[in-house]
Amino acid sequence: MALLTARAVGPAGTVIGIDLSPGMLACARAKAAQAGLSQVEFREGDALRLDFRDGSFDVVLSASSLFILPDMAAAVREWRRVLSPGGRLGFSSFGPSFLQPLREMWAKHLRAHGLGGGAPPTERLSEAEACRDLLRQAGLTPLDAYAEQLGYYLRTVEERFLDIEVGLEGVALGQLDPGRREAIRQEHLAELEGILSPQGLWVDVPALFAFGRALPAA
Repeated sequence: MALLTARAVGPAGTVIGIDLSPGMLACARAKAAQAGLSQVEFREGDALRLDFRDGSFDVVLSASSLFILPDMAAAVREWRRVLSPGGRLGFSSFGPSFLQPLREMWAKHLRAHGLGGGAPPTERLSEAEACRDLLRQAGLTPLDAYAEQLGYYLRTVEERFLDIEVGLEGVALGQLDPGRREAIRQEHLAELEGILSPQGLWVDVPALFAFGRALPAA
């Protein structure tokens, strides 16, 4: 999101990206350098406690992360605080069918092994009206909130398992010894083969986008 925004504002603009993870920040800085984007800066920080003065930004954007934060309403209020009068705020989330049926297949597989499933808690923010409510609660005027059906195919079942391993769905695997982990992997790969189509495995991404504006004080 920060890199795309930096390209949009051009050399005359300034973009600051915030993340809690030093590793993610290092990756982002490397990508920005490779793209020659000097107008973007990355800082370690907490989205719930931004280290910026009131009214610092014309636009605040959050890509597919608001539903992970413990207090979504408090986060949007904090983002509202750093918006200048007339500034715009936008965030994205996912609809109810996100990653289905792949997500439920994996969760069921974990339960069969006595393991809890970890997955992005997208159900906390899966409807457009819930997005509008968060904007209103923060004192923003909703401009738009809409769904857009997206998605893509994974060519192989191994690609799906790699997605599991590097995301929240794979947290439980870190508790296992290598032998049991590999057994669970092979079992799930066999399950996925059963739904593999000639195009591959469909990854359903019903995206939600919401935008609001901070109106100037009367």
